[in-house]
Amino acid sequence: MFSQDHGDQYPGRDWVKDLKSQGIEYKQLACNSSTADPAKHEISYGYNSLMLAPSGKGIATGHIKTPDKVGLFCDTDPVTSVGGLIGNELIIHAIGLPWVAPTNRHCGLVASFADGHARYISLSGKYKYAATDKTDPISQSFSLAMKQSYLTK
Repeated sequence: MFSQDHGDQYPGRDWVKDLKSQGIEYKQLACNSSTADPAKHEISYGYNSLMLAPSGKGIATGHIKTPDKVGLFCDTDPVTSVGGLIGNELIIHAIGLPWVAPTNRHCGLVASFADGHARYISLSGKYKYAATDKTDPISQSFSLAMKQSYLTK
């Protein structure tokens, strides 16, 4: 919905601020099953770094070849107060936001996708995110390793 109101652009590096401008509140960005405290502006979801252009602005919706496969947000750890990014740690640190990892807070995780759908993805009990694991369903949706498969630019 954000992109529909913003010239078909996804939120940028300040994605929390972008979403708050649309009326989203901190309590909506903190999973009840996490340690996040919305009163302290803590967030327990991460945003896919694939959605950011090198400038830090959100990419255009037209740059996604397979929006049903590209994740936007999902359950993450650690909890942050600025909103972390999922993906390649080196690029994320260059942007200046914390790196966060998808987590199996619910014996799996809940993820939203670029085409607007959300789904629960079942994970094993000792799940550890590996951005380069092409067999991992989370890595397939949130990793820069998959960029060539899902994005046009």
